[in-house]
Amino acid sequence: MTVLVTMRGRVSNWDSFKGALDWYAGLPRPAGLHWSRTYRREGDEDYIVMMEGWDDHDSYHKSTDALGEEFTERTKQKSWDGWETEVWAHSDAPHLESDGTRSVVVWMTVSPPDWNAFRDTVAWATSLPKPKGLHSTQVYRNEKDPNLVLDLEEWDSHDIWMQFADEVGEEFNERAKTGGLEWETFIWHPSDAKVIDSH
Repeated sequence: MTVLVTMRGRVSNWDSFKGALDWYAGLPRPAGLHWSRTYRREGDEDYIVMMEGWDDHDSYHKSTDALGEEFTERTKQKSWDGWETEVWAHSDAPHLESDGTRSVVVWMTVSPPDWNAFRDTVAWATSLPKPKGLHSTQVYRNEKDPNLVLDLEEWDSHDIWMQFADEVGEEFNERAKTGGLEWETFIWHPSDAKVIDSH
């Protein structure tokens, strides 16, 4: 089972950062890397996230040890202060396999008080007729803090996701026991940097 590694923060210069990402995508694929994509935040394009699928946490660290210095040099990044790197494990909640359409990513994190209730609610949500504009869903649990849950969903647009959230959000929170909790939400748009696709 692979892990999801996310690295997010503010870039000093997108063109330089994109150049580093394009260089990285052109290298022989690092051992243990399955895919890599970069997104820019809606309304704040200098805030970005790199999302990568790895065999495990160690594979990711070996790659950053080998490539990190040159990558940093190429990005012309003035500082990595404020950047967050997180490792997420696949949960046992049902998911909707990607149909291959690269689209807007909705990132939602929350710390549900009852994992079983949350997982059962995800199962209920995925049993509903698939909404128009939805391409994939996947729920992860934070490697350091399994109580922190990441729900990643791919949609045609922010607006289409909002329509669905307005329809089911209240019942979802009631079933999942997450009513009143703070959800951190980001809307990410695919960047124009090169990607590394699954084998």
